[in-house]
Amino acid sequence: MGFNGEIYALTVYYRNREIALTIIPSDAPPAAEIQTVDLRNRSDEDFDEIHRAWLDHLVILFRRQQLAIEDLIAFSRRFGELDWAPVQETGRRFVAGHPEIYVFPT
Repeated sequence: MGFNGEIYALTVYYRNREIALTIIPSDAPPAAEIQTVDLRNRSDEDFDEIHRAWLDHLVILFRRQQLAIEDLIAFSRRFGELDWAPVQETGRRFVAGHPEIYVFPT
């Protein structure tokens, strides 16, 4: 792990706008939580920092996100090509029109 369990904050300036991310390593490594970030329409610089945290911690948690399905798909595609969700026993996908989305039953 790159940060020895320490909380660290990143301040990124993009187009004269300050963007701050707070990354908190979890008590249950290898995860980390990234706070103070809205995942919609992130700049390339922001995404680079998020991606780096993912590489360092393997699992990242984003709380309190208000993402439309399209926002979630667009953000997820920045990590690479997405697989399609499996087909249900009924022969349908979980979210019509969005084969990338899988809903875990609870």
